[in-house]
Amino acid sequence: MPSAPKKLPAHRRDRCQSAALGKFGEFVAAQYLKTLGYTILAKNFRHIGFEIDLIAELGDSLCAVEIKTRTAQPIYRMCAHELLATRKLNALAKGLSYFRTINRLTHNTLRIDFALVVISNAKPRLYYWKDVGGEVQIT
Repeated sequence: MPSAPKKLPAHRRDRCQSAALGKFGEFVAAQYLKTLGYTILAKNFRHIGFEIDLIAELGDSLCAVEIKTRTAQPIYRMCAHELLATRKLNALAKGLSYFRTINRLTHNTLRIDFALVVISNAKPRLYYWKDVGGEVQIT
């Protein structure tokens, strides 16, 4: 007789829930961008030293979008610069430049955007900042 399925340890359950929450946040952000006319070129683009949640284009702009998903309303409003470390911004800039190069894209404007998806009362709320990497050099 087969045994009952084993229950995952708490730390593994938390990791699975966190991954599912992140995927949902990426879906919400992608849908928002599509309604604005953006084309999603890549999701979870990875290479050595970086991962970009979404890469989207609109006209001559190519955007790396970093997405954070939370389950509760922040106690105070934070600006995107407080949620993204300079190290992360530099990695996103490097990754976006690499993506443009390997795909032989000719976009003149490269930009880093940030999306915060807050899920409360089963309804997601999206906060979106454009060009948060203004001080980061993208070549």
